[in-house]
Amino acid sequence: MDKRMIDYLPSVFPKHEESKNWKFFQLFQETYDKFKTQTETLDVLRDIQTAQGAALDKIGEVWGLYRTREELTDELYRTLILIRLHSRREDTSVNGILRAIRYVYAEEAEDFRIVPGSKPFSISLDNLPTKALTNLRERNQLATLARKLQTAGVVVEGLRFDDGQEDDVYECLLTSSNGSTLNAVRNSTALSARVFKNGTEITDSLNENLFSWVRVSGSVAEDATFNSQARTGKTFTFRYEDFDSIAHFCCIVTDENELNTSGQFTLSKDSTSVIVQISTPDGTQSSEEGQLIIPQGTGLITLVATVWKGGVNITEELPLNYFRWVKEDKDGNTDEYWSRHQGFGVKSVLVSKNDIYIQATYRCIITGIL
Repeated sequence: MDKRMIDYLPSVFPKHEESKNWKFFQLFQETYDKFKTQTETLDVLRDIQTAQGAALDKIGEVWGLYRTREELTDELYRTLILIRLHSRREDTSVNGILRAIRYVYAEEAEDFRIVPGSKPFSISLDNLPTKALTNLRERNQLATLARKLQTAGVVVEGLRFDDGQEDDVYECLLTSSNGSTLNAVRNSTALSARVFKNGTEITDSLNENLFSWVRVSGSVAEDATFNSQARTGKTFTFRYEDFDSIAHFCCIVTDENELNTSGQFTLSKDSTSVIVQISTPDGTQSSEEGQLIIPQGTGLITLVATVWKGGVNITEELPLNYFRWVKEDKDGNTDEYWSRHQGFGVKSVLVSKNDIYIQATYRCIITGIL
């Protein structure tokens, strides 16, 4: 205990180590020291310049910047947070960009310059300090992020670092075979990744095992469980049941050298719309649009309507008078007689070859569902 504290007591109070006064001040100082240590620890964790790991993630989340990839190191992530923090000033002039870089890198950015790019409305960043970039992979990450920035039509064309080296920019683009919205019928899609180096596609030259897929949604725990199963390959199929309402599926492409890029595709789930699927019992023909085009010469065929709502098959729950079939010829004209006599109040219809001239479109309309 700091003896100076008890010395402030008047001389009439006992101050020896066995006295109650001594023990009281000792207990007080132990509590104070513990509080001080905890406060200093919190200061370190809350300081952008000293926070690490999960503490730095919390700071990034406050500023709307999420670290969804383990490859993003603390130092590079800290740099991105500082850039985001400074960008809130919304000064996109050349002087504003210079101030932002110097704010992040302090005195090490004194030689940083912005020069015109080789293309119209483009700039290049010259003498960018390598203070926070510990390896070539981090340089390429920063270069890729910079290339994606665009303000008032001006893009970042290239970067040159203060050690004279230029960047290689890798980009990963994702495409979907079945759109961005899945439902109970259109219940899967294949996401494919394409990788570009400095604008040239190099996908075919890369090994399949360099591509790994992860999911990022609203639940960290569920994502961890989902991502515990390795998913690799340039193309991967995701299903309706792989997420709740919306999720971001990311493909991370990385090797042991400089390649490190990723792409993201957002899938959503339509779990509220009423969907009418028309199909044949053998499954050879099917449509989720509530209609099916049958060409002439098909022969005797049965068309069956299946109704989905919220991802649940509710066909058996619906009364027959909810179902109304409509037949249209090749020019879109409705066959009123067929629709009235054969298409009302049935969940399936029988179509013969004599019912079709060239081609016919059969629709099933569901009424009475809110």
